[in-house]
Amino acid sequence: MSSAPLVESVADQPVAQIINAQAFVGPALADALTARRLKIITAPSPLTGDYIFYFSASGSDIHQFLARVPRSAKILIASPLDTDIDPPELLASHPNLRLVTLPPHLYGPGLDLNKAGILGELLTQLRNHQPLRIVGDGLTPAYPTFISDVMSGITAAMFSAHTEGHQFILINPQSISLLNLAYLLRSLAPGHQLIESAEGPAPNPIDLPDDWLTSQQELHWSPKTDLTAGLHQTLQSLNSSMSSVPSVPSVPLPAGRQASVITPSRFSVRLKFLFLPILLLLFWLIFAPPAHLFLGLRSLKNSQASLLAGNLDRSSSAAYRALSSFDRSHQGINFFAATIGRWLFPDLFLRATKITTSLNHLSRGQLDLIQAATAPDLNLAGLSLKQAKINFSLAHIELAKPRPRLPFLTSFSSQTAQSLELASRAEILVNLAGQLFTGPKKTYLILLQNSGELRPTGGFIESLAFLTVESGKLLDLEFVNVYTADSQLQGQVEPPSSLKTYLDSTSWYLRDSNWDPDFANSARQAEWFVDKEFHRPLAGTFAVNLYFLRDLLSALGPLEITALDQTLTADNLFDRIQSSRQPDLLIKIFQSLSNRITSISPPDRVKFISTLIDSLAHRQLLITPIDPQAAALVAGERWDGGLAHPAPDFLAIREANLGVNQANFFIRRNLHYRLRAFKEDNLVATVLINYDNTSPSAAWPAGAYKNYLRLYLPLGSQLQQVTLNQQIIPLSDLSLSVDHQRTVIGFLVTVPTQEQRTVEVTYKLPHQLIFDDQNRTVYNLFISKQSGTDSDPLTVNLTFPPYIQVVRTTPVREPLPGAITFLTDLSTDRLFTMELEK
Repeated sequence: MSSAPLVESVADQPVAQIINAQAFVGPALADALTARRLKIITAPSPLTGDYIFYFSASGSDIHQFLARVPRSAKILIASPLDTDIDPPELLASHPNLRLVTLPPHLYGPGLDLNKAGILGELLTQLRNHQPLRIVGDGLTPAYPTFISDVMSGITAAMFSAHTEGHQFILINPQSISLLNLAYLLRSLAPGHQLIESAEGPAPNPIDLPDDWLTSQQELHWSPKTDLTAGLHQTLQSLNSSMSSVPSVPSVPLPAGRQASVITPSRFSVRLKFLFLPILLLLFWLIFAPPAHLFLGLRSLKNSQASLLAGNLDRSSSAAYRALSSFDRSHQGINFFAATIGRWLFPDLFLRATKITTSLNHLSRGQLDLIQAATAPDLNLAGLSLKQAKINFSLAHIELAKPRPRLPFLTSFSSQTAQSLELASRAEILVNLAGQLFTGPKKTYLILLQNSGELRPTGGFIESLAFLTVESGKLLDLEFVNVYTADSQLQGQVEPPSSLKTYLDSTSWYLRDSNWDPDFANSARQAEWFVDKEFHRPLAGTFAVNLYFLRDLLSALGPLEITALDQTLTADNLFDRIQSSRQPDLLIKIFQSLSNRITSISPPDRVKFISTLIDSLAHRQLLITPIDPQAAALVAGERWDGGLAHPAPDFLAIREANLGVNQANFFIRRNLHYRLRAFKEDNLVATVLINYDNTSPSAAWPAGAYKNYLRLYLPLGSQLQQVTLNQQIIPLSDLSLSVDHQRTVIGFLVTVPTQEQRTVEVTYKLPHQLIFDDQNRTVYNLFISKQSGTDSDPLTVNLTFPPYIQVVRTTPVREPLPGAITFLTDLSTDRLFTMELEK
């Protein structure tokens, strides 16, 4: 930069001195400082500025510079991320020093393409109409940061209070893979260049410091420029800077043609040629917005399908095409709204504008999900998911409105709701992973449960694993057979009375520790046994079962078990488990699965995280950490398999197979809940369970289903009757107790092979219907799912006196007079809400 001042001096005007700034950065910083009414000089010496901005890429240069800086000056040193410096040492060398780390992918108008790294290479190829070359798989993340955002960060670091002695890393947290960046550039530029994959190793991912996001929060800095808008400005700057095409010299017309007169017929022909382009232009202006809207909807649907299939490249490309189409449709609609819309159909144009804006947010949310899937660490994944949640929320506000005349939007409305749910749950899961797996070394217990032999928290504990992590990295995963573990238990532990009665147990072991239906309690009991058997401190417990394993195989594909020379799929898993007498089979399966997961690819990562979320929702994966903050997060999502819920009407059916077989592979059950409100203070509930044992024989693993059944009901419920195949079970064969602030009814139900049994339990509820001053009330019923069971059919029927009407329900159902019926399943916990009026 020239040493001449860029701003004329005035009396007492503070001076900002910019040293060694590149031609790209210098003018941008000068503009930002000019807005603050500073005099700007660029001479490297003498160092007379009140505010000195020094740019350097060398640690030795920085030390030489600091040696000659006045102690009274405010200094800011900006350097690239890869500069070899020791920030604490530098900050201690001057009392008024700030350090700023510049982004590796800085861009904007005026960018020097020769000094802009991989981004400069792509822009050069785009400008020269060459194929965009991507080396390797294209999944290396880039962090494009716009020049004005960096300048706002630099000025904030210099002029904000209490910034001295700190380092600020001005890198955009929103990463994008190089392949997605190439697709975005291609969509923004004319010509639609090809994207080529080049041989060679992919660029190394950028090594970001641990506290880089914290420094941005301390500065209250975040990028404001959208990547699409920033690249658009950059491309416009490149186009305007290109040398213009030389003009063709004029050639005199031959004699006799210097001043030819246009005859009327020729004038008429020219009018026709003039009228045709105008007509085509009008036609295009009218039909272009709906055409772009249609293309955008198609691309968005393709993007969603590709993301679910794990094809991130195709999903990203389709999402960018959708975003571009929606932008063009939006621009066309805005044009008509600003012209025709002032007099005709203003409401119509306003609604159309809102719809295209919502679809734009939906496309951006889709891209945020893809960025989360390719994020190199949990922090960046969490930021992308947070942004996705914001975009999906903004889209859902408008798309959720009923529009009978636009049925094509209905499907996108439901998909938006699903995407919002996915982004919200994934963000919580990523935040939870950060709490569980980062920080100092810790070990978690994983219970591997066989749901073919059902137990209260998902299945009989056949094996266990110890998962050891530190600072977000897996250190060890050790598998142990549960009988090997139990052999190390010293002494005798008194078992629960029901285990002693029905399983004839004289001592309690780790393998039966999951007897409590509340998983947090069972997990603490399992951790107690581990402490006695292994003397290992634990940070929490996970529980998985065969349904979790089946869903993972369905998502990730067949699994080769090299130790058994077998291939497991979602379809043959249960058959292989039943037919195999291989010792430690579950251990071998989960060992092979863990090897695949530790080296999982970004496309499979999407399927894996989606499966984790589904398994948590369907209670096939349970988590209970010891850390109170993480435990509260898990409990809030009901991922801990707890029995607590505020709904006054509550039902949890918990079974335990005590037949020492795997009969649950052959058990089919059908569930019914019926509520009869005879009066407002007389509510009677009936639970009916139909069992069908399809076991082919009495030989192991099949056989009779010896089921210890417990029903957890609202505290204070009064039992009226229990029947088995319409035969009353005497009170002496029932266990009545209070546990987890619930009334518990327990008894044994045996279902022989190839037979059916029906259990019916009738009881009076302790609460009543209380109406407000408007004669309205809300009735809530919560039915809890047991881990280790499948999607059992569930029918819920509620009847009320004639003077009570069902006004509204969730899920939405059309009520009959005085009654409402829900036909669903117990694939997950179910909450039914009814608004009543009398």
